[in-house]
Amino acid sequence: MSLPATMRALQQTSLKGPEAVRVVDDVPVPGPGAGEVLVRVLAAGVNFADVSRGYGTFLGGPQAPYVAGFEAAGEVVAAGGEVHDPALGALVVGVGDGAFAEYMALPATAAVPVPAGWTAEQALGLVVNWPTALAALKPLGRIAPGETVLIHAAAGATGQAAVTMAKNYGATVIATASPGKRDTVRALGADHVLDSCDRGGNGHGDLAAEVLGLTGGAGADLVLESAGGATFAASLAATKPVTGRVVVYGVAGGEATLTNWDLVYKHQVHLIGLNIGVLMQAAPQVFGEVMGELSALVAAGVLGPARPTVHDLADGPKVLAELEARTTVGKLALRP
Repeated sequence: MSLPATMRALQQTSLKGPEAVRVVDDVPVPGPGAGEVLVRVLAAGVNFADVSRGYGTFLGGPQAPYVAGFEAAGEVVAAGGEVHDPALGALVVGVGDGAFAEYMALPATAAVPVPAGWTAEQALGLVVNWPTALAALKPLGRIAPGETVLIHAAAGATGQAAVTMAKNYGATVIATASPGKRDTVRALGADHVLDSCDRGGNGHGDLAAEVLGLTGGAGADLVLESAGGATFAASLAATKPVTGRVVVYGVAGGEATLTNWDLVYKHQVHLIGLNIGVLMQAAPQVFGEVMGELSALVAAGVLGPARPTVHDLADGPKVLAELEARTTVGKLALRP
């Protein structure tokens, strides 16, 4: 097919966050290099990492100006050298650079087929949010039936997937969400939903007390920690001593500190860091197992097609600002 020379895209013009994102109409269409495919983007996923990249706080992130976004689903329209799969016309979802645009170059090995019968929009989350949630729960978090899991930001795309999967694995789920989002989390099957809002600047100490109360003083067996900031201390205090695990995969609320003295005398827990990109590169066998398990969960109907809230590409700056303010629910998407 004939491809245009330029395209519409969202450009991060400086590292000042969402306010520095602009719609640009004359960005060159990328050419697929060796081992890459060119995808006509039908839907792009919006993630908190996009906000972090926009402030320059995402380690190893791009330097402005750059085409924003990294998660997209669409149709393969061209291929570089040494690419035999996926075929032209295939519908795929994957992670690369410059997803908030009409076209995106993607490593062929990172192009995951969209499940049969699903649209591009419905596949968003399949390569970012769902693998993150599953990796935190299973290979790293070692979830077991009958355990109690505390899931922060449970109304977000990763949090919702985590609640669904944790219930499938037989866990009791304690979730946190702001008041306007709590019904959404309950509908997913969470056993208890606690308020995630700041409680008078006390470091969320009463959140830890509530978790301890719900677990008979034992604490949560596993905590999925993406909030950071003051909530991080509450997560540690809410975790079962000695055997409890805390998987940290986000810093949305800011950085938090922890010392070796804290681990010896205050919080005797297993602390595990998770970055899904690093997991993919450093432990491909584990990542392959995660994706295999995801396929099984999709086939079993545990995970169904995503239902993102879709906006036009031009609304991207507003969507990113709302995500930063944490006023959104579930998966967000932009349509070029």
